[in-house]
Amino acid sequence: MRTRQIIDLLLLLPAGALLTIVVDSAMKHPHRDNYGAGVSYGHISADLNGNKSYFFLAFEGESKPEWYWAKPENYSYQSLELKWSNEGIWGKGVLDLRSLVLTTDNSSFTLSEAAIADMLRPESSQDDHDSIPTQAEVAEVYSLLTAAGQGTLPPPSHYGYSLRADFGPTQPLGGRLSHFWSGFHAPHALTGWCVIWIVLVVACFIRSQKSRSTEPNHSMQATK
Repeated sequence: MRTRQIIDLLLLLPAGALLTIVVDSAMKHPHRDNYGAGVSYGHISADLNGNKSYFFLAFEGESKPEWYWAKPENYSYQSLELKWSNEGIWGKGVLDLRSLVLTTDNSSFTLSEAAIADMLRPESSQDDHDSIPTQAEVAEVYSLLTAAGQGTLPPPSHYGYSLRADFGPTQPLGGRLSHFWSGFHAPHALTGWCVIWIVLVVACFIRSQKSRSTEPNHSMQATK
C-alpha cells in the first residue's frame, strides 16, 4: 500500500471509533447492557451468619480473566478462600470448586452438607441448641458455595446483596454478598467498527498486491 493510503486508514480508525461512540451513546437505552467484546473477571465475597444460630462463615474468590465476545451475565469460580467460626471453634481453608475438596491446615475432605454441619458445630453444643446450625442454614451455605463454581450466583451488582432484604423473609441466612466484575468491554457498535476497519485494511492490501503484480506486464508492453 502507498504511504497516503496507510495514513488515511490510520486516521480513519480513531475518527470512525469516535463517531461510533458518540452515535451509540446518543441511541443507547439507559437500561440496556451495551458491553461488547473484551476481557473481564469476577470477584465474589460474602459474610454469612445464621438466622437461628450463632455461626459465621465468609468466603472470597476471583475468576480467571478471560476474553468474551460479549460481557457475560455471570462468572464461574474455580476456588474460594473460606473462614468460619462458632462458639469455641474456628477454621479456614481453600475450596476447590471443581472437585469440592476443602483443604485446611490439617486435612482435606470433600465438602457436603454433612461436612459443613460438622465444620460449624461448636465444641460444646449439648446444652445450647441455638449455637447449632439448622438444616436449612447448612443447605443454603452449600448451595451458595456450589453456585459459585456453576456460575449461578446472583449476578454482579454495584450495590451487592443483603441476604435477608433482597431474597425474602424465608432466606435462612443473614449477611451480605458482594459480586463485582472488573476488566474492559467495548460497546457492541465499537467492536463492529473495528471489524469493519480490519476488513478495509485487508481489502486495500489485497488490491495493492494485485496492482503491483500487473505493473511489470504494463512496463514490458510499453517497451515493445
